[in-house]
Amino acid sequence: MSSAPAGLPGTWSLVSITHYFADGRIQHSFTEGDGVLVLDAAGHFTQVLIRGDLPAFASANRDTPTPEESLALSRGSLTFFGTYAVDQAGEILTFRIRRSSFPNWNGQDQARRITTLTDTDLRIVAAAATVGARGEQIWRRLG
Repeated sequence: MSSAPAGLPGTWSLVSITHYFADGRIQHSFTEGDGVLVLDAAGHFTQVLIRGDLPAFASANRDTPTPEESLALSRGSLTFFGTYAVDQAGEILTFRIRRSSFPNWNGQDQARRITTLTDTDLRIVAAAATVGARGEQIWRRLG
C-alpha cells in the first residue's frame, strides 16, 4: 500500500450509491446530499450516510424508537471510520474499518476500485456489497 493519490484527500459529498444485482435489478440506496466522506492526508477516514427521508421518532427520544423506526434507521443509515490506503497503482482504495454502525464490519478491510478521480469527482466500486450486489458510489468534492 502507498500513500493516497494527490487528489484523493478531502471532503466529498455524496451524489449517489447504486447497487446493481445479478438479476438486473437496480437499487438507489442513497442519493445526493445523503452522505459525506472525509479522507485526510494522514490516512484517516470517516463516511456517514443518512437518508433524508427517515421518519422522526414518535417518542422524540432516540433511546425509545418503535420497531418500525429502528428498521427504517438501520436501512437508511450507515456510518464507519478508520484508516485507508491506496495500492501503488492508485486503483484500489482499502478502508480499514475500526468501527461501524453495521457491527459486522468492525475490524474489516474493504476494498473499492477507484474508477474516476478528478479535482471534483470520485467514483468507487465495491465488487460485492452486503446487500448482495455490486455497489457504485459517486462523490463530489466539497469546497
